[in-house]
Amino acid sequence: MIPRESVERLLERYQEGQITKRGLVLELLSQSGSRRLSGALEQLPSDILKELKNFVESYRPGINIFRGPIPEAQTVRFVRLWLSRKKEAVLTK
Repeated sequence: MIPRESVERLLERYQEGQITKRGLVLELLSQSGSRRLSGALEQLPSDILKELKNFVESYRPGINIFRGPIPEAQTVRFVRLWLSRKKEAVLTK
């Protein structure tokens, strides 16, 4: 099993231009563990959170994903719930 990258490392790769916003979102959504993911979401800047929100709102299982890991359905549900609870604070960071 390949260890998952830390959020800090994913953000570094994004800032260095190694991955896109969508790539970062897909990496996050392919991770499991709500406690770990909740902490990760708290660290994200608003532009990434907006991309994440847009993606999970339109994502449906079975949708084709190109150039990135397939999101975990449970993780997508968790993020939708997390965003709905944090909606106002999250998107105004």
